Amino acid sequence: MKLYGLGPTRSIRALWGLLELGVEFEFVPVNLRAGEHRHPDFLRLNPAGKLPVLVDGDFVLTESAAIVLYLAEKYSAKGLLPSDLKVRAQVYRWVMGFYPVSADGLIKAKNFRSRRVTLRRIRGLWNRSM
Repeated sequence: MKLYGLGPTRSIRALWGLLELGVEFEFVPVNLRAGEHRHPDFLRLNPAGKLPVLVDGDFVLTESAAIVLYLAEKYSAKGLLPSDLKVRAQVYRWVMGFYPVSADGLIKAKNFRSRRVTLRRIRGLWNRSM
């Protein structure tokens, strides 16, 4: 599985989901300043040229909220989504909301079951993409 992204974008949401689930993946930094998102190879993955992009085998998915929800369902046994409907609705609100995204904000999010993902791990991948 590969996640194409850049730290200070909504890629951080998808990155958080992958790390929280403990799923093996490759983070592929895409340099927007260098125009890598307009390269024909990248545009084959996402014709809109936007980040993030998740590639899971032959399945390609864009949009951070869709990626997080896809991963939560694919790895449902890991319990990222709460079973209680009202609590799960709060998770949906956060995932689909238009809140400012930052690594600090993700770590402090109250509606998720664990804080296994450390700020250092997210920042390490974020810094590689700069």
